[in-house]
Amino acid sequence: MSTVQQVLDKFAIKFPDVDAPTQLSLFNDAHKKLLSRIQLRNGVVYITLVAQQREYALDPSVTKIESAYFQQDANTQTPLTESSTDWLDVSQWGWRSPTYQGQPTDYYVSASDVLDSGSLTVGLVPIPSFSSVPTYPRIVLYCSKWVALDVGDNVPASLLSDNYYLYEMYAKWTAVDNPAQQPYWQMMSDSELQANHEHIVSMQTQGQSGFFPAAAYFPTRIR
Repeated sequence: MSTVQQVLDKFAIKFPDVDAPTQLSLFNDAHKKLLSRIQLRNGVVYITLVAQQREYALDPSVTKIESAYFQQDANTQTPLTESSTDWLDVSQWGWRSPTYQGQPTDYYVSASDVLDSGSLTVGLVPIPSFSSVPTYPRIVLYCSKWVALDVGDNVPASLLSDNYYLYEMYAKWTAVDNPAQQPYWQMMSDSELQANHEHIVSMQTQGQSGFFPAAAYFPTRIR
């Protein structure tokens, strides 16, 4: 599979006037979009619970939550149900009350009203009525995580080719440089993304990959 530099070299053949830092920025924008759609790099995030605290800051590298668990101890965990604040308003009247406490059964992702307004948080319902002491109980999130790649890194080996990166970079650059061409390259990028998604899903369902956790698949895309 190609290195990032090899992808940038191919991009430079078509757009030789784009400087190297801009090329790498375009590549990593495409890479982040890819990881928000397809689970290629697993990550695990642990949330230490604080009694009577509903929301917890989400690691900014997380692009998608695949599943979440309430982990009582090293050997016992219960899947949490993905939800949203709108759905909770309908299905669990009173969930916003500070007295709505207990063992979490649901989670949601939103912009924080309490923490830095520019950050995303994971909210737990009910509010934990206990703290982690010192490790358990806790919340475990199985996630897709994004880390910027550098020129010497390899593109993900599970992809069919590096065409997605090229087409997405073309689409992003032509949106400013040549808007008439942008829809074509965006169509090509979307087609490659769909093909790779189907390929990865096929690998997962045939047991050729360890991408997904063993149970409770509740994907939440972080936009």
